[in-house]
Amino acid sequence: MNLGRFVRFFQLQRNTFLFYKIIFLSLILIFLSYCLEKQQVYVLKVIDGDTILTNIGKVRLLGINAPERYQPCYEESKDYLKNILENKNVTLEFDKYKRDRFGRYLAWVWLNNTLINLLLVKEGYAKSYIYGYEKYARDIIKAEIYAYKNSKGCLWKKSKYFGCLEVLRFEWNPEGDDEKNLNKEIVELINTCDKIYIKNWYVFDEANNVLILNDIILNRGDKIIIHSGCGINDKQNIYWCSNVPIWNNNGDTLYIYDSDGNLVLRYSYRNVF
Repeated sequence: MNLGRFVRFFQLQRNTFLFYKIIFLSLILIFLSYCLEKQQVYVLKVIDGDTILTNIGKVRLLGINAPERYQPCYEESKDYLKNILENKNVTLEFDKYKRDRFGRYLAWVWLNNTLINLLLVKEGYAKSYIYGYEKYARDIIKAEIYAYKNSKGCLWKKSKYFGCLEVLRFEWNPEGDDEKNLNKEIVELINTCDKIYIKNWYVFDEANNVLILNDIILNRGDKIIIHSGCGINDKQNIYWCSNVPIWNNNGDTLYIYDSDGNLVLRYSYRNVF
């Protein structure tokens, strides 16, 4: 072999070695990335409809909100998740943030090939809670619309007053500083049915902030305005008395339930998707 051929042979071997080295390193990086994004755990206990206790600690299911204790559908939501997950091995898939301010893991929870977060919403035991740009956000929102339209689970049973209240005006992003304009952040509703006596009705947003409506009589055509800030209630004005804005500027959902926990109104807006 002359010198020229030897040099070309050596260069070819070196290039081949470098190629396989790059492939090998790429595979290692992909594997490490997968390990960082996903983790298998064992579910010791279901705490409520969106939180579980595992062998590595508490895990809050991403993209959803289930009812809190003493709210309609709390027990049903918790029991549904308990029957599915308790004493099972699951895979956690992490998103933008791995933990919340309480130290809980934030994850999409997979049981085999089933995304449990999505299942809970689709079957009507949790609502969407899209507070960032989560990986499966669009699927979660579609699942809630499906569950709502098909009256799934305990969250979407229709009240006898369903369709009576309509949104006339919704100012979720009034002009100026949201923190300083809480009473300009309003929802105006009108009653299109015969007389309604409202007692122990629940108003929610996606974050599960709750306002309880009591002792309100609405005749056909009567209107009420719900303000996010503080004030003195009267026949037309109701004050949530929150110290922060209730409605998310990028998208949120208004839910109203009657005293039996049945849905009166769902009204959603979304600027992100």
